[in-house]
Amino acid sequence: MIERTLPEIRRRRTRLIAILAGYLPCIITVDLGLKALGVDGDPFLPYLFVLFMVLFAVAGWRAAATRCPRCAELFCMTRSVMGIQVGNVWTSRCVHCGLSVHDDRQ
Repeated sequence: MIERTLPEIRRRRTRLIAILAGYLPCIITVDLGLKALGVDGDPFLPYLFVLFMVLFAVAGWRAAATRCPRCAELFCMTRSVMGIQVGNVWTSRCVHCGLSVHDDRQ
């Protein structure tokens, strides 16, 4: 189980980083491409922005909603005193049991 879940956690983080890193180059490429075709790209950019924000929200939710294979708790989310889920999707260890995201590589 650990051998399947930890790579999935890494894949979900990689997708999140790729979406985040790909936003600006995509916006610039679309804008320059449309200008090269003689089309004003300004009306399309807000739609592209919304598309990327939806993609980023879905990828962030999927990265945060991964369960630890050892303790079955959410890998990077803790529960605060008021019952609100808080966490850090970039953490390299389970916030509950300390399992490293790289333990299957040893």
